Order: sequence, then C-alpha cells, then structure tokens
Amino acid sequence: AGVAAAVLTADCLVIHIAERAVGGRVALLHAARECLVPRSGAPSIVETVFGACGFSPESSHVYVGFGIRSCCYGFDKVPPAVLARYGSSVGVADKGPRKGKPSVDLRAIAKAQLRACGVSEDRISVNPQCTACLGREGGQPGTGWSNVRDRPQAGRNAVVAWESKD
Repeated sequence: AGVAAAVLTADCLVIHIAERAVGGRVALLHAARECLVPRSGAPSIVETVFGACGFSPESSHVYVGFGIRSCCYGFDKVPPAVLARYGSSVGVADKGPRKGKPSVDLRAIAKAQLRACGVSEDRISVNPQCTACLGREGGQPGTGWSNVRDRPQAGRNAVVAWESKD
C-alpha cells in the first residue's frame, strides 16, 4: 500500500514532483508567490525540496500544474524580493478584475528554480491553463476555482498524487 499526497489551491500553482530513484517518492507543492519567493529571503519551497528534503533532480520528473497566469495575476505592488531575483518575470495583467496592475509569471519563476536545482528541461512539464481564465472567454465553465475570478465565493481545486509501484 502506498501513501497519497493532496493539496488544495485556488490560483496558486501546484508543483508535482515524482522521484524515480530507488524507493520512489512524490511531493505536491502549494506554490504560492510567497512560497516561491519568500519575503524573508529563506529558501523557496522548490529549493527546500531539492535541498533540505533531498529529492534528486537527476531522477525527478516535475509537472507544474495549472494556476493563475500573469495575464490575470495583478497586485498593487511587486514585492522587492521578486524584483531583485526575477525582474524579467514581471509584467502587467491584461485581463480580468486586476487588469492593468503589476503581475508576475509564477511558472517562469518555478521553472527557473527547478533548473537552478538541477532538474533538466526535458524532465519539466508545464500546464498552460490559467485558473482565472477558465470559465470565461470561451473556457470550460466549472473546470477550476479562482480567488481572482470567483472571490468571495471561490472554492478550492484539489490535487491528489501517489507513487504506484506498477
């Protein structure tokens, strides 16, 4: 019998890591902006998994799941830590209720951190869907929750993963 991992999000990325080394293990990361670029200067959640938790980048496959994209992820001010480390991922939201506000590409940050930790490009897959765009502009209604789009009625998206020995 294996162990399952689960995470709940609305707009935050979910990063699924499957390590294929002997014994194999999985991790599901709730990758909010603050988890990817902590204000405190502490290691990110990605750096922690490959550092302190000891996941092997050489034997890990990573899937960056859906979450909000820079098209909709606007906020009032770009945190200084994001500007200092990932200034090239900063832009402007061009859709939704936060249109015109500074934005950041969480996927670009996550991917840069994975690469810096030693995960090769061919072991990283990225889901391009935006949680805030789903259900509008021709998207599939009911396919995901978004704090930005659905607030204050936003629910949560559940992701469950497990390592199968088959």
